Amino acid sequence: MTSRRLFRCGLILLGSGFLSAAAVMDTLLPAEPIRELSPALVEANANHITLACPSGNIDPFDTTRTSEAEIWSPAGVSNTHRASHTLSIHAQEGQALSIPNAMILAGQGGGDLFGLSTTGCAVPSLDQWLMIGPTTVGSDTVLLLSNPAPTASQVTIEGYGALGPVNEAAQVLTVPANSSVKLLPAGWFADEERLVLHIHADGAGVAAFAQISKMKGEIPQGTTWVPSTTPSKSTTILGVGGEDSSSLLVAVPGDEAATLTLTLLTEHGPRALDGGEIQVDAKGVLSIPLTGAAKEAVGVRVDSDQAIVVTGEQTWPAAPWPGAQEARNVISALVPASAIMTAELPGLGSLRPLVDEQLLANPLRPTSLSTDSGSGKLHASVLIANPSAADETPVAVSVGSTHRDIAPGTSTQIQLDENDVHLRADGPVRAALLLSVETPAGTLHSAWPIATPGLIAREAKVRLTP
Repeated sequence: MTSRRLFRCGLILLGSGFLSAAAVMDTLLPAEPIRELSPALVEANANHITLACPSGNIDPFDTTRTSEAEIWSPAGVSNTHRASHTLSIHAQEGQALSIPNAMILAGQGGGDLFGLSTTGCAVPSLDQWLMIGPTTVGSDTVLLLSNPAPTASQVTIEGYGALGPVNEAAQVLTVPANSSVKLLPAGWFADEERLVLHIHADGAGVAAFAQISKMKGEIPQGTTWVPSTTPSKSTTILGVGGEDSSSLLVAVPGDEAATLTLTLLTEHGPRALDGGEIQVDAKGVLSIPLTGAAKEAVGVRVDSDQAIVVTGEQTWPAAPWPGAQEARNVISALVPASAIMTAELPGLGSLRPLVDEQLLANPLRPTSLSTDSGSGKLHASVLIANPSAADETPVAVSVGSTHRDIAPGTSTQIQLDENDVHLRADGPVRAALLLSVETPAGTLHSAWPIATPGLIAREAKVRLTP
């Protein structure tokens, strides 16, 4: 991240005494024209940054019981290294700081928390939104607030539901320095069908994540992790398609109602979603079904005349529950993808040890009946979308030795092999790593939008004048 400042020097005289002195000096010294010095360019580079990362799975009935997660990052972190709550990155001597991607992989190959999640480490934020969904019976959410800074942060949490703000008074708490806090939002905002949290923080901010797990009686219905996001008028979600059911959760933070349009970014071109424009009330939260929108994974662009917050959720069928007609389910979160032009991607050789380490471990919460668990065949691909307008030019993309020209309003999926690869594009694209793992309890799915959440690089010149 580079910041440039341009300075102009001038003489500032304050007070009547100084003005009188200036007048006397003017009679004694020869007149000298005021000269403007050549602007000096000062360049400042950050030499380190600390990202906050989600943990492994958490027992929602006893949040002191957790499992360790795995981390993949090209930032010199071993691919078999267990993830910590933070990732610190330092620039090499004489070089600018390079911010790599860092993916946290957490999962359970069986038990009540059956699921697989791939979530990015994030830059702490002062203002963020977290889409929770139901807080009714059978839905259990653990909110994780991480503060990697050396000073404490005071956090204020407001809840929004289908009809707007849930409680008049916000919840206030402190996240100590260099630590994280786990909370159960249902204790504050119970029996909500579509809960969204607005999280403010002071100091250096916090990074917010949520583990969402579901049960139907004693039958597991899936577990996934969701990172926070920020409002935007145009959002791209990657990975919709092929699931049993799916939906988008949309919140309108502002005081004016929003009008939305949804466009599928398919391999053959953009396609408007049936139903036309969708209205969402100011400060309201709406669930928009996407079931059957596509047979294969594609992108979805959500455009709005007001800033909105969007995330998605997919449901997949898993193996039958012993002695019952009903099957278990798997859920996976779909979150906004940021624009990128270059990224490192893990291959199957890097991913397989991480997946096996998670799914072959003993379940954190075993099921009430004896059920199979474990890991199996892994599939990995990268879904790349070009959400730009139709009159823009295609973007040339390479993933390793594979080259594609991605037209505006389209997406393409590229299978990954054993080796890590580099993604390069000659224009902004959105990309997500899609994983599926065949296990004895059913096939698990996850989608990781490739970027560092909360990171915005800016370069600017600032002129200071009297």
